[in-house]
Amino acid sequence: MYEAVRDNLCDEPESGWPLNDGPKDVGLGPYEYTEDAKY
Repeated sequence: MYEAVRDNLCDEPESGWPLNDGPKDVGLGPYEYTEDAKY
């Protein structure tokens, strides 16, 4: 979804878009939350 918004509303730089890294890609997570988790 974010890529569609970016493609329609932004000008792509000459070097291209940066990679879309998630927590797992950089060695973080997994994140597990339970229904009774206190924030």
